[in-house]
Amino acid sequence: MARIDGKYEVIEQRSQSGGQTIYTVQADPLAGAEAGELLRLAWFEVTTSDERNAFHKYRTALKALAPAGLADVVARPGAYYAVWREVPGVALAAFQAQPIKNETALSNLRDLAARLAVQGFALMDAEIVMDGDVPRLAFMTPASRTPAEAESLSAAALTPISQGKVRRVRPRGSVWSWIPGVACVIGAAYFGAQAAQIYLNPALADVPAVTGQEAKAAADKLSALGYRVQYAEGDQRGAALGAVIAQEPAPGTTLHLGRLVTLTVNNPPTLTVPRFEEKTIDQVKATLAEDFLKLGSVSQVDGGLSQTPKGRVVAQLPAPGAVIRRGQSVRLLISSGVAVQQTWLPNLRGLPFDDARDLVRRAGLVVNLTKKETSDSVENTVLRQSPAAFDKVDIGSPVTLVVAQTRYEAPAVATPPLPVPPLPLPPPSPEPVTNPTFNTGGADNSGTVPNTPAAQPEFAPVSPAAPTPAAPTPETAPSQPTPTAPQTPNSGQPSTEQPGTQQPNAQPPATASRIVPLSYTFPATLPAGQVEIVVRDEDGERAVLPPTDSAQLAGALAQRDDVSVRGNYVFTVRIDGKDYATFGP
Repeated sequence: MARIDGKYEVIEQRSQSGGQTIYTVQADPLAGAEAGELLRLAWFEVTTSDERNAFHKYRTALKALAPAGLADVVARPGAYYAVWREVPGVALAAFQAQPIKNETALSNLRDLAARLAVQGFALMDAEIVMDGDVPRLAFMTPASRTPAEAESLSAAALTPISQGKVRRVRPRGSVWSWIPGVACVIGAAYFGAQAAQIYLNPALADVPAVTGQEAKAAADKLSALGYRVQYAEGDQRGAALGAVIAQEPAPGTTLHLGRLVTLTVNNPPTLTVPRFEEKTIDQVKATLAEDFLKLGSVSQVDGGLSQTPKGRVVAQLPAPGAVIRRGQSVRLLISSGVAVQQTWLPNLRGLPFDDARDLVRRAGLVVNLTKKETSDSVENTVLRQSPAAFDKVDIGSPVTLVVAQTRYEAPAVATPPLPVPPLPLPPPSPEPVTNPTFNTGGADNSGTVPNTPAAQPEFAPVSPAAPTPAAPTPETAPSQPTPTAPQTPNSGQPSTEQPGTQQPNAQPPATASRIVPLSYTFPATLPAGQVEIVVRDEDGERAVLPPTDSAQLAGALAQRDDVSVRGNYVFTVRIDGKDYATFGP
C-alpha cells in the first residue's frame, strides 16, 4: 500500500476539499501511541508563497495551542501535513444539546475560544470534544482571519451553547471560609475595574513600519512602544534570512497599546548547494543569482595540484550537496594558474638532426638556433647541444644544436668545360706541277720540268688577337684543305670554332626563386621588447614578421607558407634590433 513520507501507511482516503486531503493512516510506533493505531492525516497542497505563508502560520498556531489530538506536523518543500489522534470525549454538538451544562465547562470553553482568537482561529475552524468539563482540540484546519474577526465569530458560536440551564459551582465550608473569598472578590473587582479601564481605554499609537528589519530588532522596537509581538514564518525571494517580510496590522495603523502585532519572518526552505568546481567566476555568479545565494570571499590558490586552469574554481565552501538557505553566501577558491613545469633532454650527440629535433619537441622544448660546424662526423648529425643532457629546464625553453657539415662542398654552380685545342694534321701528298711551254732560245723544247715538291705551309701559333689566319695566295702556297675541329663532350654537333680559337668562360645561370615555409614557436620566457623575423638570401635581407610586442608572441607559433627565397637562406629572430635566434631549413 502507499506510504506518506515513508512512515505513514495509507488505509483509505476520507475526503478532499480544495487543497486539503484527509487520509486514514497507520503509523509506525510513536511516542504516546500504540503500534497499529489509526490516525487522521491532513495533507495540504502548497505551491505558492501565500499558501506557504498560510501553512507556516497554521503550524505556529498549533505549536502555541498544543492540541491534545496533534501527533505530528511537518512543513518542508514537497511535504506539508498534520497528523491527528482520535481524542475521546463528547462532541461539541452533543454538549450543546445537553439540557444542563456545568458553569466550569462553559468557562473553559470561553477560555479556549479566546486562545484560538489570539492565533486568528475561530471555534468553527476547530473540532472540539468535551472531556468532562475540559474542552480538547481534536482537529483544526488552516484559516486566514484577523484576531478581531476570530473573536467575533467565536462569540457568535458560544451564544447558542451558553443557552439553557447552567449548574453553578458552590463551594462547601463554614462562614469563615467565605471571608477570603469575599476579599478576593473585592480585590478582583477592584483590579478588574482597573484592568477594564486600562483594557477598554488604552493609549493609542501608530504601528511603526518594521518590514525589512531583522526580526529581533523589529520585535524590540514594537515591545518598547508597548505592543505584544509574535512571529510567523514565511518565504520571500530576495529578502535576507531572518528579516521581517510582512506585519499585521499594517504599518501606520492606529492600535491600542498592549495589542498583538504579528511579524512574518523570512525563513525559506532549504536547498542543495550546486557544484561550482571547474567553473569560471561569471558562471558561478549566474548560478548563485538563480538560487538567490550570495558570493562570499574569493581567494586564489595555485592550481598545480588539481591541474585547474587559471580563473577556474578549485574548491568551495559549503561543499556541493550541502544544505543551505537562500540569502546565504558561498566562499570560493580560484586557481591562479598552473606553475611552470620542468623537463630535460637526453644525450642527442650523434643523432641525425631530424631525430634530435623530434626528441626536443617531445620534451616540450623548442629548437630556436641551429649552428653548423665543419667536422669529420656524419653530415647533419648533432655534435653538441645546449642545454646539456639531463639538465632540468622549464618547458618551452629554447634549445641550441650544433650539427656537422663536410669539410669540402661541391660548388653551387657547375663550371663549364675548357675548350679543347685542335689536333695537328699530317701534311698532304705532293702533286706534279706542269709548267707551260715557252719557246726560248737554248731551252729544252720538250717543255717538261722535273717535278719538285711544292712548299708546305707551316702551322704557326695563332694569336688570340687573330682568331682566323689569312688565306694563302696562289703565289705563296697552294690551297690546303681546312681541318675539322673535334666535337666537345657537351655537344653532339661539330664545333664551329676555328683551329686555335679559345672561347671566353660562359656566365653561370641565375638561381631560380622558390617558396619555403616558416614555422617557429616562441618560448614562453621571451624577453620583453619588439620582436621581428627577417630572412637573408641571395637577394639580401627583408622582414617576414613585422615588429610586434613580445607579450603577444610568448609561447605563440609563427607560421607562413609563402616566403619566397633565392639560393641559400636563413631566418633570424631579433628583439629590439639584436639577434636572438637563428634557424633555417
